[in-house]
Formats: sequence, C-alpha cells, structure tokens
Amino acid sequence: MDINITDMKEFLREQKPKVKESSIEAYYKALSSVKSNVGGFNNFTDYDLVIDKLSVYPSTTQNNYIMAILIVLEGFNQNKDYTELIYKYKQYRKTNQDKYMKDSQGNVKTEFQKQHDVSFEQVNTMIQRIGEDLKKRKLNRKGITLTPEDNTLLNQYTIFKILLETGDRNEVSDMVLMTPTAMKNLLETEKNKNYLVREKKGFTAHYFDHKMKGKTDKSSHTFSPELVKILRNLIRLKDIKIYDTLFTNSANTPITRNQISQILANASKKYIGKSVGSRVIRHLVITKEKEPFVEVEKELNEKKEALAKKHGHSVFTMDKIYDDN
Repeated sequence: MDINITDMKEFLREQKPKVKESSIEAYYKALSSVKSNVGGFNNFTDYDLVIDKLSVYPSTTQNNYIMAILIVLEGFNQNKDYTELIYKYKQYRKTNQDKYMKDSQGNVKTEFQKQHDVSFEQVNTMIQRIGEDLKKRKLNRKGITLTPEDNTLLNQYTIFKILLETGDRNEVSDMVLMTPTAMKNLLETEKNKNYLVREKKGFTAHYFDHKMKGKTDKSSHTFSPELVKILRNLIRLKDIKIYDTLFTNSANTPITRNQISQILANASKKYIGKSVGSRVIRHLVITKEKEPFVEVEKELNEKKEALAKKHGHSVFTMDKIYDDN
C-alpha cells in the first residue's frame, strides 16, 4: 500500500485529535525531517534503511522521529499490513528509552550531554557576561528606543536567569503578564497559557501549559529578589502592559518555544562556544539541587553496609527481613 499524505498537519490532527496544537507542530516538524531524511513516506516501510539513517542522532531524537513514523504507519494500518513493522519500531524505541533511563540512573553521559557538556558555574559566568554586555548598552537612558539587538540581548539575559534559578523548560515563551485580581478571575478557557502575576513585593509564575499537562496540576513559584529586579527591568524597558506577552521579538510578536531554544543556543555559542538550552540548564539545576540528598544517601548506605557486615549478612537481606516499617 502506498503511503500518500497531502496535508501532513491535517493528517496528524486526525490521528491525534486530543493533543494540543503545539504538539501537532512538534509532530509535524519531526515528520517533515524524517520524511526528508529517508527519502519519502514509502521508505518508512524499510526498517533497516530508517534505522541506519537515524543512527547518527541521539537516542531521544531517534525516538521523536520514530514516534512520527509510528503515527503514519498506524494511520495506514487498516488492513494490518504494517502490524509487524510497527512492533519492530516500538521495540527499538523501547530499547532506546531503557538505555537512556539506565544511563541517567548511572550518571552515564549521553552523546547529547557530551556535546553540550558544561558546568553550572560556566553557565552562570556566561549569564554574567551577557548581563555586563547589556549594561554597556545603557538602556536606562531616558527616551531610548530598543533596537532589535537590545531586545534580543534583554530576552537572552532574562530567560537564562529564569531558567538557571527555576530549572523550568521553555514554558516562559508564551507567558502573559497579569494582576492578582485578573488571575483570580481567570476563565477556564483562559487556562491554556502561562502567566506571570505582578504582586506588591514580587512576581509569581503560574504554568497551565507545560510538558506534564494532564499528568500533574499546574505548577507555580515565586522568584528571588534579584530575579524580581530583572523582571521589573524587562517590563519597564519593553513597556509591557497587563495581558501582554513577556517575551517578544523586535516586531512585538510572541516568541515560540522553538525560537527560545534558538535564542539560547545562539547566545551560548557566542559566549562559550557550546549550545546550551533549557534542557541542559534544567539538568544542571536539578542535579545541583539533588546534591545534598545524594550526600545523605551515600552516608546512609555506608552505615547500612557497616551494620550488615557487623551482623554477617548482606544489605539486601537486612532490608528484606529486618524491616518492620
């Protein structure tokens, strides 16, 4: 059976009617890339060719492409022609996922992490350099109009500061400025965006549209005094009003999540010669936040090993038999 799709986005919407439009866009991008990579939809049926073409990518990227392939094959599987092939792709995808989880738990760096290997301190120093370049532009002068370069640098600095403090993803892309009253009266239909609420002493971020949407409730958090000052500066310099989107380009068009990734990558390549995005920063932030727990766990394991040795059995036996909790 020939695989012929005239309108990829419409096809994806039909196959995934419950997913949000941003996910459709992500599927579309993956599907367009993998189609071009392997030479057309019909080559999706050549498993060995596809795997060979995808082998140059990190396992997570491979899985994104394979997910797009599976959507197509399942959409054309009315006669069960592709059932076995679908199973093979799913098994390959599962093997990638299992390996990724195992490597993550064992602190083994993935190829992606090796290519983007930076420390928390390096990123922090890079952000300080961006901040210094921002100061040199003297944007606080009266009557100044932001140039496209000013706007980009201001966005880069503020977004990097938010990510390094919070470990958030790219959800800040569509963040809208709100008052506490407006937030309190938010309609259900408006709970598809993310909001920054301006309060008397600071700001609170409320995330409705995030990666774990549907699995966890909305998340919210406040910011440090330093970040509050930076956010106030952004709002003042860009003349952001209530209900305006925080991060926009020089034409005042809201920046998408993919564009934020590009903005961050461009900045980090310029300042430290490596591509650093929200994913890398999130990994650094969470790893740093986990450090105290890792030390406690290490100390506890050492005490348990000593206790098990004292009584002549293994830690496993001690935990399994001598535990009344």
